[in-house]
Amino acid sequence: MFTPPGNRSSIVTFYFNRPVDDFRAAFRAANIDVTVRGGQIRVSPALFNNMDEIERCLDVTKGLA
Repeated sequence: MFTPPGNRSSIVTFYFNRPVDDFRAAFRAANIDVTVRGGQIRVSPALFNNMDEIERCLDVTKGLA
């Protein structure tokens, strides 16, 4: 994880070591909007996201880990 300790925002950033296109394709196929750049993925869940969307994001992330 890259997100600094004590950060109060909902932004979560983590590093990855697979090809960038793998991540972009997986999140795009699941219709999840994330930022992928510089060896990091940034996820910004907010109040308008529902539990199904959060679970779908977690499932895609787990599948790529």
